[in-house]
Amino acid sequence: MRERQWNVRDAILWGAKSLKKAGVQTSRLDAELIMSYALKCERSHLIAARDRTLSPDEIESYAQLIKKRIKGIPVAYITGVKEFMGMDFAVNPSVLIPRPDTEVLVESVIDEIKKIKAPWVLDIGTGCGCIGISIARFVPDSVVCAVDVSAPALEIAAFNARKLSVDARVFFYLGDLYSALPKEFAHKFDAIVSNPPYIPSRSIKDLPLDVRSEPVLALDGGEDGLDFYRRIISGAPLYLKKEGILAFEVGYNQAREVASMMSWYSVYTVKDLSGIERVVVGRRVR
Repeated sequence: MRERQWNVRDAILWGAKSLKKAGVQTSRLDAELIMSYALKCERSHLIAARDRTLSPDEIESYAQLIKKRIKGIPVAYITGVKEFMGMDFAVNPSVLIPRPDTEVLVESVIDEIKKIKAPWVLDIGTGCGCIGISIARFVPDSVVCAVDVSAPALEIAAFNARKLSVDARVFFYLGDLYSALPKEFAHKFDAIVSNPPYIPSRSIKDLPLDVRSEPVLALDGGEDGLDFYRRIISGAPLYLKKEGILAFEVGYNQAREVASMMSWYSVYTVKDLSGIERVVVGRRVR
């Protein structure tokens, strides 16, 4: 490819064709995102730049990035960023890549707590911080405590909190679920929120190649995919206020099982844009 004289449009068409041949369903989008990253510009600027001739070095750089995508590396890991709730979050292979479905979880929690004065929120398994940080941004007087068992994940989350100017109200704790929290946080939280690992262990090997590039720690939910729901629900009464909110993202066909575990809560579910019950929300009643 280096020997050819290509403009931006030609390179994107080549990239999209190469990705489609490799079975990438979002081939054109991915080719454009990778080009915007290679040229250090917004994707929207590619239209105006479509006739711009690329230098040999730019062509080579773009080709190498396309090859990475063909090998199954997610676009977000190539570019180092993923948009979520209208904000750009830094990501790397130590964290799960934020998905649009998770925005349904964030919006549900915001709806529940926005009328509470200075609500305290616990984000369990924060990863890149997209859930807790988004809540902090959209509920300006909230205080968020974010827990993760992965130190590299917390480094990314802390970076995102600083980048998005909420680091004064988002605090990070390293450890396994509630064990990471100070004892004085008992009955402190108005809401506990989590997008825990929920893929059954036996199904990990069947996931798409790009998903298998993400940390297994953030995917593997145990034999039936529900291990972390059991643990979070079991420990929640010690940390959640009376009438506090416990909210989860769940996998396909898991909503009813998770809801059935929440006997201390008045529960409802929320569907994602595909009509799948994606979020389980419970208000503590005892």
